[in-house]
Amino acid sequence: TVGWWTTHKAFGPDTVRATGIGAARHLEMATSWHPNDLVTAWYTSKGTTPADAAWQISADLRWAGNSAPTNSLALYADQGLNQLCFGVSFTGTSVAWTAGTQKGTFVSATGLDNQWRKLSVSYHPLTGWATATLGAETIFNVYAGAGLLVKAVHVGKYCPGELYDTSLLSVDNLTAGAALTPAPPAVPYRGFTVLSLDRPVLEEALRWNANQVRFMMCPIGRAKSVVGQYQAAWRKMIAELPTGLDNAKALGLAVVLDLHQIPNDHPETYSPDGEQASRDYWYDQGNQQVLIDCWRDIAKICKDRDQVIWFDLYNEPLDWFVVHQTPSYPPVWPIWAQATIDAIRQIDRRHPIAIEPGPGMLCWGFNKFPPLKDSCQPVIYSVHLYQPLEYTHQGVNGTRIVPWPGQTGDSGGGMWDAKRLEVELAAVIEFQKKHGVRIWVGEFSAARWAPNAAGYLRDCLDIFEKYGWDWNYHALDDAGVWRLEFPDEVDLYDAQGKYVRTGLAVPNAGFFYAPYCTPEIGKPPLPTGRTDRGKVMKEYLDRNRTLQPRHVDVRPVK
Repeated sequence: TVGWWTTHKAFGPDTVRATGIGAARHLEMATSWHPNDLVTAWYTSKGTTPADAAWQISADLRWAGNSAPTNSLALYADQGLNQLCFGVSFTGTSVAWTAGTQKGTFVSATGLDNQWRKLSVSYHPLTGWATATLGAETIFNVYAGAGLLVKAVHVGKYCPGELYDTSLLSVDNLTAGAALTPAPPAVPYRGFTVLSLDRPVLEEALRWNANQVRFMMCPIGRAKSVVGQYQAAWRKMIAELPTGLDNAKALGLAVVLDLHQIPNDHPETYSPDGEQASRDYWYDQGNQQVLIDCWRDIAKICKDRDQVIWFDLYNEPLDWFVVHQTPSYPPVWPIWAQATIDAIRQIDRRHPIAIEPGPGMLCWGFNKFPPLKDSCQPVIYSVHLYQPLEYTHQGVNGTRIVPWPGQTGDSGGGMWDAKRLEVELAAVIEFQKKHGVRIWVGEFSAARWAPNAAGYLRDCLDIFEKYGWDWNYHALDDAGVWRLEFPDEVDLYDAQGKYVRTGLAVPNAGFFYAPYCTPEIGKPPLPTGRTDRGKVMKEYLDRNRTLQPRHVDVRPVK
């Protein structure tokens, strides 16, 4: 149901025309006014517009610049601050505008005096980006705030003097689901994964110039794998969470809360076969309920917090039964995720939700993954990059020393380099373009001793930056295999498994890594300066220094 009404002292009739419904709705109103008249027109949808529908609002403008006219066009949403609005100054060449919390001015090269110009605002709730044009000129292209649902459109005109004209206001609900190439987010996030939100950890992240941390909430690990103690560990984590969030807010860091493990104290009995057991896991309704309950706990803590917090629903969903099929994500995962989103939105409507399609740390799940619905915020989609695994996890999952670039058996085998990485991520890139969504790399890394790990990290980062993706390096305070400040040297063995020396891993030199979890024999000293890996990461993290404005005030780190 739609409706129009106007209030003015008009010289001549107004005309209203509406055609179409749903995703192809078009409405227009022709108005006329006399000198000294004020015209105001309103449109309402008697509810809210679909969250996945793009809108375009246009108004024709013409007046004599020396008559000091005023003109405005505004889109009003649920909250007063959530609106797209701009007005035209009396000079006929300058436009003052606001879009969400963004403000600015624009000086037209062609002006408005005695000429018709179409003033248009386009907005897509999924991406949160708004674009305004004046004829062929772009006034702004800014992130206005994602998920704004248009409630009303207002156009106001006041024209003293001797001018009489007609004007046309039109509203188009653009076709939903059209392919979009979103602009990069207003504030790109670059940071680390962390195991705690303790103040020293967050201060260390700031010293690297990170602006986001992904907090891996691991209740099973914290309970030290004692069956029946997972929920106790979870309750303790929840009790500590407000303090950790306060720490992050005080330091100006955005936070991602990652439910890394589902703390189910009473799982069903699973098959002893690993592949079937992973299928049993995903059909255990108890796991789904615990997932939802955990997020209800988090949502209650976060719902009134005025800080940047993302909800990463579940880390690396994996069902070995389908990992090499298409689709490769756990079949019930979209159902679980949607139910969890709906449960969160009953409590917290302000903080964005992130989804990892999987499977596991792979990106194949973006093929055929259904976009999920969130009535409050656009869903963020997350990918992890550890490919090729034979390279990034050398010395963890295998004993062979693998170069970069180099030959591996991953994903059909062959040569892996920067171009091959981008090919592997094609499903993510296509998903971003098709659905106009924000992509975030929640984890990426390579073993610290992997040859040319610095080059691998740079190749990854160049891709992320090219497509405007947010990213978190793994990890700041996790196992030593990933630590940027730890040395590149590692224990090396001969083909018979005998320890030879501790040094740099060199491909094709006849050396091998120790079996995983073998105690260290040699222990190289910590570097006196940054490692090559650390230098690469610092170079890209330093890009955060130019971001203005930051979401919250940042206190200096002593």
